Amino acid sequence: MAQVNNNNSGCMPLVLMHDYEYMIRKTFGLFALETNLASVTESSEINQARESLITQPFDLIILGFDGWLEEIGLIQLIREDMTLSKKDIPIIAVLSNITATQIDNLKQLNVTEIVLKPARIKTIQKAFLNAYKQV
Repeated sequence: MAQVNNNNSGCMPLVLMHDYEYMIRKTFGLFALETNLASVTESSEINQARESLITQPFDLIILGFDGWLEEIGLIQLIREDMTLSKKDIPIIAVLSNITATQIDNLKQLNVTEIVLKPARIKTIQKAFLNAYKQV
């Protein structure tokens, strides 16, 4: 696969992978590393994700939802240009369940893709690759 250039100074895209589930984070991180597609920063706590977004720019965010309000707040920070990442950065939301109203909220926040759990890691990988085709 071709290597994707990013907006950061390095040659690989920098991805923030936030999810409470260890196996999802580790499996995606290993996939990205072994295929040389991205450098992945992992977080298991929403505060870690917020801190990462404040201290470094990312090219894509994969955001696992445990609740709703904290994750939406994080997306709003990004979209309001309150982080080092570009405000139109692709965001992939990974949720266990979702309502029509929540889908509308995510669309209004320009979330690139919604993935429902339980998701195979291949589904997350495909969403990742599709997000870069749109950029």
